[in-house]
Amino acid sequence: MDSEVEQLHSRANSLSYKFKQGRGTRYIDEAIGLDRQALELCPPGHPKRPISLTQLTFHLGHRYDQLGAAGDLEEATVLDRETLNLRPQGHPDRSQSLNNLADLNEAITLDREALNLRPQGHPDRLTSLNNFAVDLATRYNQLGAMQDLNEAIVLDREALTLCPQGHPQRPLSLNNLAVYLSTRYKQLGEMQDLNEAI
Repeated sequence: MDSEVEQLHSRANSLSYKFKQGRGTRYIDEAIGLDRQALELCPPGHPKRPISLTQLTFHLGHRYDQLGAAGDLEEATVLDRETLNLRPQGHPDRSQSLNNLADLNEAITLDREALNLRPQGHPDRLTSLNNFAVDLATRYNQLGAMQDLNEAIVLDREALTLCPQGHPQRPLSLNNLAVYLSTRYKQLGEMQDLNEAI
């Protein structure tokens, strides 16, 4: 089984390399699929589970960097949290997991600064709004601070106003807003959030 996990990781890395070379998103999608297969072969308690979690996290993060889908970043953060739990104090690889989580707080600080430098009418404001909202929603998934989720919704609503019908970013903004509203509905039970998400 260990050799099968290693083969899946190796094939996933080869496909990821092709994606990095600009040869199409299908390569990173296939890599993530192989990573998921490897993780299924490493249930809780398996010695290769932390490596499989890290591999899948890395490739999800890579796809997020290129395509900006909030779900990839959120899943990567959840997986990274699990990896951290498998690497207690004193574990040689614990710092890697801590770094990944610390990066999110730093990213949010930088997102806020970037948005302040891109006022209404700036051509890159939409990008800043989307990045900031995704990072806040991801931190909400980690820590559960409703303030982060509320701010992500406000930012994504503004982003949506910058994406009229036919804009290439509109589907992403609509999807992210629906996810955030649905998440808040699950926490607070406000029917208005559910109705808007649908």
